[in-house]
Amino acid sequence: LSSSSAASDVYKRQGGRVLDCGGLGLTALPVDALRLLAAAKHAARAPARGADAGRAPWADSRDAPPPDESSALSAVVELRCARSSFGARAPAAVRAQLDELLPLMRSLRTVELAGSGLDGLDDVRALRALPVEFLLLARNALRAGDVDALLHGAAGAPLDGTPLSRSLRVLDLSSNRLSEMPKAALALPQLHTLSLAHNTIRTLLGCWPPAARHAPPRALAHLDLSSNALCDLAELPAALLAAGPTILTLSLEGNELTHLPPALGRLASLTSLLVGANPQKAVRSAVLQRGTTALLAFLRDRDGADGALGPAASDPPPSLAQPPSRASAEPGALDERALVE
Repeated sequence: LSSSSAASDVYKRQGGRVLDCGGLGLTALPVDALRLLAAAKHAARAPARGADAGRAPWADSRDAPPPDESSALSAVVELRCARSSFGARAPAAVRAQLDELLPLMRSLRTVELAGSGLDGLDDVRALRALPVEFLLLARNALRAGDVDALLHGAAGAPLDGTPLSRSLRVLDLSSNRLSEMPKAALALPQLHTLSLAHNTIRTLLGCWPPAARHAPPRALAHLDLSSNALCDLAELPAALLAAGPTILTLSLEGNELTHLPPALGRLASLTSLLVGANPQKAVRSAVLQRGTTALLAFLRDRDGADGALGPAASDPPPSLAQPPSRASAEPGALDERALVE
């Protein structure tokens, strides 16, 4: 009850537009508390009539119709349930609650279920029918197939065939169990930020679906692949070049890259290219320490050669290698608003 009351307080302070259950450990949404709040809000707006003028407006059922979940949830724009318990250990009835109530949140734009023990997304498949822009699923146990199934919808359906796939702008899948990149994510037409950090992705070979090859993600500005197990970048440089001058930040820190494709140097729109904490030796620490502009220039100078950059003639001592940034070394929450400004 106390946890439900805390979530309801947030709901009430935000005018019924934000439902924040983060960190409360809830195993279900506090619908009963929200129903009462919605009834009181409706009754407070209802004008008193005749002999009832001296009575509280909710004292008469004619002034306040029976409250239901729809009136409580239809105005919710943000649903934040980080560190809740909607995952595999929750009872079936609890896991089914999200699928039952999500369709009532017709105005929903942000969904945060980070650290909620999710090992699949069947229980939130109702999201397909909602124009959600920010989907934050970090620190769960999701695999690429789970994400593809949610974004694809029915088998063989077009990637832009659902409101979710047409509207999604920020997708945070950091610290899950991804061993490959979710192919459907790369074809989302409005995708602006994709975080895949702290997974176990080894290669990007073949990860671009046919739809993405012909119509690459032209809105993609931020791509985080740090702290994976990448050994090669495969089609990534070509796909980003085909998308046009939209990519702003690309993080490849903390992988197993022994070579860097010189074609990365042609991504002139990049304001941040992070490649530290990789075993590659072609780019010397002196270049890395001078930042993205120097790194891009170095790669462009070698873009005429075939293949990826090999080892440099002489390498600096390991102690001078660029350390990984704190952002890539430690999993953290994604600030979705800052990334889309």
